[in-house]
Amino acid sequence: GPAMQLTGAALVLCAARRAVASGKERRAQFASWDEVNVIAHGLLQLGHGLKEHVDRTKGQMRELGSRLSAHNSSMGRTPESRSSCRRSSSSSTSWTSRICRLKACRAR
Repeated sequence: GPAMQLTGAALVLCAARRAVASGKERRAQFASWDEVNVIAHGLLQLGHGLKEHVDRTKGQMRELGSRLSAHNSSMGRTPESRSSCRRSSSSSTSWTSRICRLKACRAR
């Protein structure tokens, strides 16, 4: 979101400032307290954003798993109902009654 973009921009600015400073002088430089706070805050926001994304993805995976489970159980019942429809239609001699029973079985 916008907070992550702002944090990213702040991190880039801090890195660019360090690169410019290191180009003109070679002595060790340390980040200011404000720069450390900006980076820490940005990392905290990034962590919260990642946690939200993981939680949302977990919910989607749980929902998908339950849908697949329901689909698998319904597919497991399908051959049994088809075989019972075939048995009931083969016992009948009338062609029209076979068609009506077949349509009723497909509707299940």
